[in-house]
Amino acid sequence: MSNFPVVDGVSVLIPPPQGYVVNFENPKQQCALAAYILWGSGTFVATLFFIQYLYVKLWLIRKWDVETVFVILAWVFGNIDNALLGCKCPSKTFLYGR
Repeated sequence: MSNFPVVDGVSVLIPPPQGYVVNFENPKQQCALAAYILWGSGTFVATLFFIQYLYVKLWLIRKWDVETVFVILAWVFGNIDNALLGCKCPSKTFLYGR
């Protein structure tokens, strides 16, 4: 038996303040636009550095090695991960402890 409070069928660490209405289906977002702008500009700058790395490694040095392959794989899977985290998945998908 859990000693944590339950809000709308979900165990939470602490109960919400008096008068606050909890909405797990459509939560309030704080600074969402700023987060998207920071994510987009950071991804753009990181892409420029990644292209520079590939240019130096593959065009100027002309050397493929294991490091280059893993950096490319990390870049691809990192962008896939960011794209999946950025999409709005229904909260019921993860079943939040149910």
